[in-house]
Amino acid sequence: MTLEKAELYSLDGQQYNFKFMFNPTEISFSKKSKVTENRGARTENKGIPKTSFAHPNASIIKIKDIIIDCYEGGKNRDVGEEMKKLTQTVKFIDSEERPPIYLFSWGKINYLRCYVESLNYQLTMFLEDGTPVRAKASITLKEIDPSVGSSNPSSNSSERRNVDTRW
Repeated sequence: MTLEKAELYSLDGQQYNFKFMFNPTEISFSKKSKVTENRGARTENKGIPKTSFAHPNASIIKIKDIIIDCYEGGKNRDVGEEMKKLTQTVKFIDSEERPPIYLFSWGKINYLRCYVESLNYQLTMFLEDGTPVRAKASITLKEIDPSVGSSNPSSNSSERRNVDTRW
């Protein structure tokens, strides 16, 4: 059995893909509903505020401690090229007014159709000349409406589009 790597599969073209060097050790899920308690509107017998249910909020996945390690990478040990691939996940596409749309997947499971809402990283190891060779990052992925980015011809893989609704 081969080791499957987690990835951010871009629906906007493979130049935006990001494959994890090391699989995550933990994936955090967050789901919420938008609810409003109406001031002044109360139930008659108990005085409990009446609640209005608006909508479910977008699902969120957080992945911490993503390791990018080029220390034993041969000639080019600079972690810069790998970090460039990761940082482009939050940059807007030249022809669009949005960042790339992704499918976060790992093996056969497609967890979330999303965009990268935030990225934080630290450079954690350097060569004697100051060249960074290792980094650690955390990302927040936010669910995106299926109509966004769906006209892109590179997103026509039905296998890649089906998100596992258990998550």
